[in-house]
Parts: sequence; C-alpha cells; structure tokens
Amino acid sequence: MRRYLFFIKYALRGLRRGGQRVLIAMLAVGFGVMSLITMGTIAQAMQNAMETSPELVIGGDLRISKSEMVSNEEISNLLGPMQAEGLITSYSPVSEFYEFMMRTADSSRIRYISRLFGVDPTTYPIAGDITIKEPANSTLSDLISELGTTVVTRDIADEYGLKVGDTMRLTSYDGEMSLAMPLTITGIVNDNPSHMGRHVYYSLETTEALFSETAIYDYVVVQTDHQEEAAAAIGEAGWFAQRADLQVIEQSSNDELFVFMVQGAGILGLLVGGIGIANTMQVLLTQRKHEVGILKTLGYSQQDMIFIFVLEAGLLGVVGSVVGALLSMVVANGIMQIFSSSSTLLMQWTPDPRLMGGGILIGIVTTVIFAMYAIVSVSSARPTVIFRRETRQGRSWRGIFTALGFYALLAIPFSGVTSLFLGSVIKGVGILLFALVGLVVLGIGLGILTWVILRIMPTFNFNLLRMARNNMRKRAFSMIFAMIALFVGVFTLGFAMTIIQVSLSEYSERNPEIEGYNLQVLADTDTAPEVVSALEAEGVEAVNARYSTSAGQLSFEGADNYWDNSALQIRSMPWDIDVLEGPELGSEIGVYVYAPDEIELNGEMSYTMPDGTVYSLPILGRYVSIGGTVLNNIYQPVISWETYESLGSPALNHVEVYAMADNARVQEIASTIGQAFPDVLTTNSIDLMEEVNGMFLNIFYFALSMSGLALLAGVMLIANVVSLAMMERRYEIGVMKAVGYTQSNVLLTIVLEYGLVGFVASIVGIVGVQAMITFITFTQSAAEGMLFIEPITAVIILIVGLGLTQVTALTAAWSPAKIRPLAILNERAS
Repeated sequence: MRRYLFFIKYALRGLRRGGQRVLIAMLAVGFGVMSLITMGTIAQAMQNAMETSPELVIGGDLRISKSEMVSNEEISNLLGPMQAEGLITSYSPVSEFYEFMMRTADSSRIRYISRLFGVDPTTYPIAGDITIKEPANSTLSDLISELGTTVVTRDIADEYGLKVGDTMRLTSYDGEMSLAMPLTITGIVNDNPSHMGRHVYYSLETTEALFSETAIYDYVVVQTDHQEEAAAAIGEAGWFAQRADLQVIEQSSNDELFVFMVQGAGILGLLVGGIGIANTMQVLLTQRKHEVGILKTLGYSQQDMIFIFVLEAGLLGVVGSVVGALLSMVVANGIMQIFSSSSTLLMQWTPDPRLMGGGILIGIVTTVIFAMYAIVSVSSARPTVIFRRETRQGRSWRGIFTALGFYALLAIPFSGVTSLFLGSVIKGVGILLFALVGLVVLGIGLGILTWVILRIMPTFNFNLLRMARNNMRKRAFSMIFAMIALFVGVFTLGFAMTIIQVSLSEYSERNPEIEGYNLQVLADTDTAPEVVSALEAEGVEAVNARYSTSAGQLSFEGADNYWDNSALQIRSMPWDIDVLEGPELGSEIGVYVYAPDEIELNGEMSYTMPDGTVYSLPILGRYVSIGGTVLNNIYQPVISWETYESLGSPALNHVEVYAMADNARVQEIASTIGQAFPDVLTTNSIDLMEEVNGMFLNIFYFALSMSGLALLAGVMLIANVVSLAMMERRYEIGVMKAVGYTQSNVLLTIVLEYGLVGFVASIVGIVGVQAMITFITFTQSAAEGMLFIEPITAVIILIVGLGLTQVTALTAAWSPAKIRPLAILNERAS
C-alpha cells in the first residue's frame, strides 16, 4: 500500500513541477473534450429536433381535409356522430396560414412569421405536446382561450424582443390579407410537436374574428383506435383522409449526414487535442529521463515507471477534461443560439450529465492513449544509457516504423472511444479512417508545398530571415498538424465568406440602388386617405394606392383551372402596371388580365356575388405588373373604378399605400406613420434588406463559429509547438544572445518562422476554397458565373491566417526569449 501511495505522491509532485508544459498538456486535453462535448450536444439537439413520428408529422392518427376550406359546423356534423359511436376518440380543427408579417404596438417595423395556427386549445395538439416557457406552469388552454390572445414560439420572441403583454397586428406577405384586430401575446412557446419555430397560435374563436369568416379551417387532426374504418367512413363522406399508420417517416440522408459531420467535428477536435498531448508528453517525459534512471537504479521496474506516468497522465486528463467540460457548456450554448438563428428548428441546449460524464471519461482515456508512446519509450530507457548521456542523432527507420506500429495499436482503443461516442462501430472506425486519410493527404500536400517554398524562397541578405528559413527546414514536420488545423479553419472561414458575399451581391443586384416605391403602408379603407395625406406632409416624391376586392368568385371562358378565383384589383390609373394590349384603362367597362396567364381576349369574365348575382365583363386587354423591393407584383384581373361601380361596389379589402421617399429618410418616415396610425402596418426597403442581410449573417456567424473552433485548434497546436520548441532551443537562444542578438531579434526570428506556417496554411486554404468553387460550378450549372472568390476575401483570409499564427507564436515565445544567456550556458555546462 505504501508503494502505491508513494507512486501517487510522486505523480502529483511531477505534475506540480511540470509548470508550463503541464499547462500546455491540460489545454490540449481541455480543447479536445470541449470540442467533443460541444459538438455532441449540438448533434444531440439536432437529432431531437429532427426525429419525429408519423403521428407528429400529420398531427394525429388521421388528418382529414377537403378541396376547399370548411367551417366548424361542417366538421362537427361529420365527426360528432363518429365520436359518439366510438369510431374516433377525439378531433381538433386547424386553420393554418403561411407567410405573414407582424408589428407590435410600440414598433412600426414589420417582422416575419412562417405560420399561423388557429386551434382549439382544449384539444390541440392531438399528438405530442406544446410546452410553455413563459409564464411558467401554464398550458396552451390557459393562454389562448380568450378572444384576441396569442402565443408565439421562443425564437420569434428572442429575435424580435417580444414579451408577455405585447400586442401585435398581422398581415400576409403579399398584402392581400390584412388583420386589423390586435392580438395580445399571453405566452411564449418553448417547444411544439414538430420542433419548428416561427409559429403563432391562437384559438378558433380568434381565428374567425380575425378573418371575419367561418369557413376557414384547412384540416382536422383526429385521434382514433380504428384508423382504417374511420378513414373509410370519412372518405365515403367526400373527405380526404391521411393515415398515420401508412406514413413512412425516414430521416433525410442530408440530415443524417449533417449530424454525423457535427459529431465527426467533435471527434476531430478530440484527435487534435490528442496530438497536442502526444507532443507535450514526449518532451515532458524526455526531460525526466534522469529521474527514470535514478528510480530504476533504486530498484523500481519499468512497470513501476509506466504506472507512475500513466497515473500522471490520468490526473492531467481529469483536470483538463473537467475544464473542457465546463467550457463546453458556454461554447455549446453560444453555438446553439447562433445555429437556431440561422434555421427554423426549435433547438434547445440542455446539459446532459451522461454526455458530460462520458466526455470527461473519454478525455481521460484519450490522454492516456496518446501519452502511452512517450511513457513506454521513456520508461524503457536503461539507466546506464541515461547516465552516460548517450543520445542518438536523428531517428533510424526502425525507430520510425516502431513508432508508427505503436500508434497503429493505440488506434484500436481510440476507435473504441469514437465508436462509443457515435453509437456505431462502423461510424467510429469510419470517422477515424477518414480523419487519418485526410490528415495524411493534407499533411503530404502541406509538407510538399512547405518544402518547395523553403527551397525557393529568397532571404534578401536578411540574416534573421535566413535563420528562420533554416530552422523551419529542420522543424517543418513538427508543424504539419498545426498547419492542417489552420487550413481547416481558414478554408471554412473563406468558403463561408464567399457564399455569404455572393448571396448578398446577388440580392443587391436583384434589388439595385433602391429607386421608385420604397415604402408600403397597409391600412383599411377609412384610414387610407389619412395615411396618404400624412405621407404627402412628409414630403415624399409620390404616393399611390392599391385597392382590391375579394367579395365574389371569378371564372373565365376557356380557363377552367384559373389559379385565383376571387380577387380583383381596382385602379384609377395604371401606375403599377403596363397595359400591353387593349384600350386605355378606364375608357371602357371591362377587365384586363395578367399577360402570362394567356387568357384569350374578346372573351368574358363572370363575377358571381355572394348573393348569387352574376356579372359578365368583357376581357379588354392584357397587362404586366411593375414590381420592386416593397412593391409586390400583382397577378389578379384589373378593373377601373367605373367597372367596379358597375358590379355594385362590392366590399373592399384593405388598402396598400405606396410612397417614393428619400432612402435616407424612409425608415424615419415609416416610423412616423406607424406611430401616428397604430392600426396600420408599414414596411420599407431598408428594413426589408436588413432582414434579408440578417438571415445571411446568421448563417455566416454559424459558419464563423465552426471555423473559429478549427482556428482555435490550430492556435493551440502552434502555441504547443512553439512552447516546446523554445524549451528545446534554450541553448540555441543562449548562443544567439551571447554573440550579440537581442530578445527582439530572437522574437522576430520566431515570428518569421511561424509566419511561414500561417502563409502556407492560408494559401492552401484559399486554393481549397477555389477548388471547391470550381467543383460546385462544374457540377451545378446554375452556379456558373455566380460563385467566385473575391480578391478582398482572399486578402482577408491571408491576413487572418498570418495574424493568428504570428500573434500566437509571439505570445508563446515572449517569456522564454527573456532568459539570460549566462544562465542557459551554465545550465548546459552542468
């Protein structure tokens, strides 16, 4: 027992005396564990958000619908008797609308919503559950049962700063459907059955009040123990029934690949950390050979040495893994928020004790595995060889193959670690083989390029540059892994920058310097004249309005499948259309049709009023729409006010007021109008472009965070290599200072050396981005002429690579370069 207590005390003492070298090893372990747990947490959250079941996809055991929207009365007449007979257990009608905009009472700015759901809060959802974030311990029924109340998903609340008690108004993207009734936010949804965000929920009563209709339900979700019989009965009634038991839900191969890539990134981070551990432990234990010789002389065996050093590595792994696990909580939460902002998934970060504990255990095992070669190598040295200071110059081929064979054996337990993390032996071995092949290919490529550059680069008679080049020739191999990590980071950053830059450029080209109508106000018919007057008072260049009606049903001769069977656009002059064929607008009673619809002229359009009265209008001509940034294209038939009056002046929809404002003042004017008229909704070109840019930037930030992890790995390896190199080169530094070189000269040499590393990695990263662009352009013809790397992007990538490398090298070398030459030479002499 005393023997083992001595070993424990000796191991702890060794760690305390290790100083900076032990800290470097701990950082390597911490980085690996942080990467593993962070990526594992993100992958876990993605899987939870992506995994679903047939019942959750369709909303119940059955989803039933008709070709047209239905009323609650129709639904009750069909399903009420079935429920009474026990054929179905329960049902819940759903009204679902897509692509809406909203504004709050205290903000005139338009925000964007994906879906609106009108539901029965006492029965919805049939399958799954809606959990409430705020207020705590609330249910959907508690929050939206009252008329005019609503709840929003947490991603909307977080992005737009919404809170319980806010009021908002809604309108459709195309402006055809404006909801004047204000909604009060009574809760924030944490999660829903589909795990999808940008959703708004309100009751059926609120739905009917919002749309002023009763036949507004898209489908009904049904719970039943008799799917086949219920579906047959519903089908006989003229409804379509979608059965959950016939659905085959398979996770998209792209989703699986993305999750696997995220998990693989964690494994690669662990591998990078392991490489740092191996480098550090090799130097750390090599410098303790004298201790090994003394202990062996005192009677301790090689097994005792292995036990002591494994214990040291294990303790080092414990501390480093715990630090990495704690850091992962911060990093994972940050990356999760960035990813959630760039997608519609309701991902949420929750600490998983099993993942955290498993990550710490894997970190400890990885530390021991990667330290094992150094442990066995040092512990096998004979005391006589150590005390005689017998050293071998260079490595023999036998020694190299022995090291490779040993690491090949260590790959077996590491494969077990990766398989355990990925939950599959095939994936675990596959990711390791992929990583090794990738490392070998990249290593060879970077090694060859480095060798070529070091052979052909001029030194311009600059002694320090010549020294840096010669030193790099000797140590280039030790920097390969750092260059690989830098390459991955630079490549990811560069490709993300290129994609975002091209996307923004395309958007700007499609929406050039904003001219014409750049401000839209959606108002009711009573408020519209006041809005027009207010805009004119603000000094806008021009103001016009779009009026429309959807009070009747349309049909055309020879066009049985006309896509829009209700809306009519009304104009006093053709300010937003070009009449291609036919008389001047307003000169005759009749209708103008959208040219691409290819409806024959000289025919007639029938307009059926709600009371059954049918009007016939001659088709006078064709038009094309004039669109813009905020000026939506129109496709409906256009009539003059005289024609509108001949139809009996049916009820009008909301009014779309458009203005040409100075781009420098358009946001200010929009805000002024929004504050003056709380019931209107405004949008403008600047806000719209900022919204689109924000989506691109969220994607860029996610890619930036991923590249940041890779760059961090490169920085860590560079710091590791520089720190260890400075320890090995103490005598060289002493000689340089003894012959007249200053600390600044030493540091400049180091900066030049590792500047070459950053230069090579950055150049290869830029070439890699261009190669990827070429491949995409070759395989995707749509990308031809669009996808290219801008010179400024390449310059930024180069600056980032060089700057990170040189700053890291300078920081790591600063303290060691201060040592006095006399101390080093005395140390060497002793």
